[in-house]
Amino acid sequence: MNPGWLLAIAGLAAALALALLAWLLVRQQRAALGQVQAQLGATVAELANNALRNNTDMFLKLARESLAREQSAGQATLREREAALGQLVEPLAKALEKTEQQLVGLERERRDAFSSLRTQIEQLTLGQSALQRETRNLVGALRRPEVRGRWGELTLRRVV
Repeated sequence: MNPGWLLAIAGLAAALALALLAWLLVRQQRAALGQVQAQLGATVAELANNALRNNTDMFLKLARESLAREQSAGQATLREREAALGQLVEPLAKALEKTEQQLVGLERERRDAFSSLRTQIEQLTLGQSALQRETRNLVGALRRPEVRGRWGELTLRRVV
């Protein structure tokens, strides 16, 4: 064989070895790059999750504090309004109580008055019945001639 050929084959073998070595290095670098990218992605995701968690916790804390302040202010306002409403309603309640007492008194007076009226009407009814009875007796007596004469004499004596 020709030494030129040998040298060419040796050069070709060396180039092939270098190409293989370069290919292996590139492959190894790509694998390492993939691992670095995966690690970088995981790290970025973890940092994003931590930041999101921290931001959420901070937001919730601020929201709770704000809500507590608003509730406190709302309760204070509610107490003030209740006190003001109580002051407005108190005279009305007193007036209503006084009116109720007056109504109770008026009702008692009305009952007493009706009771008195009933008693008087019953007495009038009894008196009227007695008067009718006596009037009937008088009419009956005056229809008899002997009583008429005596009654006339008695009336005449009273007049004179």
